[in-house]
Amino acid sequence: MALQWWEKTVEYYFIRNIIKDDTLAMPLDGKLESKAGDTIFSEEDTFFLVEFKKDKTSLASEKNKFKDNNMDNAKNALYLKDTHHFLVYGTDEQKAFDLKAKTYFSDQFFPPESLLEKGISENEFKSYIDELSSYKKIENDSEDASSGSFGLVACVGKNKKVFACMNIEEARITLRLAPQPTPTPTKKQTITRKFGI
Repeated sequence: MALQWWEKTVEYYFIRNIIKDDTLAMPLDGKLESKAGDTIFSEEDTFFLVEFKKDKTSLASEKNKFKDNNMDNAKNALYLKDTHHFLVYGTDEQKAFDLKAKTYFSDQFFPPESLLEKGISENEFKSYIDELSSYKKIENDSEDASSGSFGLVACVGKNKKVFACMNIEEARITLRLAPQPTPTPTKKQTITRKFGI
C-alpha cells in the first residue's frame, strides 16, 4: 500500500522533527505585543520562512499566490535574496516518509535540518517580506492567497534555538511590517426600476 499524507502532515513532521520541543522556547500566538515600543528580538536573532506543500507535484500551485498567477516577476527580483525562504514538501523516495527542502525561487536544495542556520537579520527579513508581498495577490483576491499561505516564520536566537514561530500575519504585527493591503470591494450593480401610476 502506498504512503499517503497531506500538507498538514508535512508541517507537523517539520515542527516535530526539525523544530523540536526542546528547541522551541517561545511559540507566538499572535497576541504578543512588545512593551513601550521595544522589540522582543535582538540583533543576533535571525529569521527564516518556510512554506509547506504536500509533495513535489504540489509546488506548481505556488504560482496561484501571485498576481496574474505569474511568479516570474517575483522570481527575477528575489531569486538572489531567497536564502532564508524555503518550500518544504513530503516525499517517499526511500519507501518511507521524509522531507525535502529547497529555496523558494532559486531552487537550491538543503537538508531540512539545516534550515535553522539559514536565517537573515530582522531588517533584511522585513525588507524581503515587503518586496515579496508586492508580487503576491491581495488577501481574499484568491482562495490561495490566505494569511496561512505563507506558512511558518521562525526566529532563531544566537544559541541556535528557535524561540518564536508565527504565521505571516502574526509576523506583520510582531515585527511591525507593513500591513497586507486590503482588497478593494467589488461594486455590485443594482438595477432600479421606477413605476409610474
